Amino acid sequence: MSSMICVADSEPKACAQHCSIFLVVNDIFRSILKQAEGTESVKYLIQIFTSCFLRELDLLQHQTSVPLKALFPQSPQSLLVPLVTLLSEMPQEAWRHHLNWLSGSLQRLTEEEEEGDGDSSSSTRLQRERGHHKVFDAWFLLVQCAHWVQAAVQLLVTSGPEDCGPLMWLLTFYHHPTNRGHHRALQLVHAKEAWDHLRSLFLVVARPLPVDRLQSLVTLLSSQPQRPSASPLLILNLLVNFAVFFQQSLSGSTEILQTVVERSGLFDEAACVLSSLELRLNEGSCLSRDANRVHLRIKALQNTITHMCAASSPAED
Repeated sequence: MSSMICVADSEPKACAQHCSIFLVVNDIFRSILKQAEGTESVKYLIQIFTSCFLRELDLLQHQTSVPLKALFPQSPQSLLVPLVTLLSEMPQEAWRHHLNWLSGSLQRLTEEEEEGDGDSSSSTRLQRERGHHKVFDAWFLLVQCAHWVQAAVQLLVTSGPEDCGPLMWLLTFYHHPTNRGHHRALQLVHAKEAWDHLRSLFLVVARPLPVDRLQSLVTLLSSQPQRPSASPLLILNLLVNFAVFFQQSLSGSTEILQTVVERSGLFDEAACVLSSLELRLNEGSCLSRDANRVHLRIKALQNTITHMCAASSPAED
């Protein structure tokens, strides 16, 4: 807890007051992230720090005139302002269009990188290395400004098959920035499959729930020797957002979440996603016209996960 207080209070404040400190801290985060690409705890720390830093920077905007470009010199400049923009600074009706633009811009960046991968000439190798750096820097900025990723996940709950493509690609890129062996393309297939299962499950009103759909979802959350497993946290994030925001009864949403989490064993991870949603709701960055309803659903689902954790833990002597 003390380290979180340090991150939330002193370090971001010092970085907002002194550009040079922020540049050093940012380089440290970049180095750590390069070595721990898929570590969610590292991503989460970077997101919390950046969020606190941007808040402190906003408070000092009348006292400092340091341009964003000086603070994020390695970030693609075309993406800098669109990603650093807070959700609260944009009308909710514009979020989908903004996210579609972000997804398209990032996709073009990755395509340019992949086009140079087949050429082995020295000049092309140099261009390829620059392309890899550019994609990493774009992904690093997306990790720092992951509030847009969470907005994309929430919008996927209410999206139809015809308009979920750009949002799904953005979510998959966030979890799989490199495309070694076309890994991201495979993960995108898994993510869409999970989204289809979730949408079908949450549209069901009659009980009992379809066992085949539930089992398919649990299978996607589990590692399999025959093929690379889907990203459990990507799918779990979708599941929790469906449980919170889909127009399904609370009892129905609870049953689906409880069944899948219990079979997959992802109790702590589900609790973490719910806590993150609660934080966003308190900050006013959740897309909802009924914040009180959403808050009550989050609390109810948190209580369910807490009871499940207690029930699954071995009894103490």
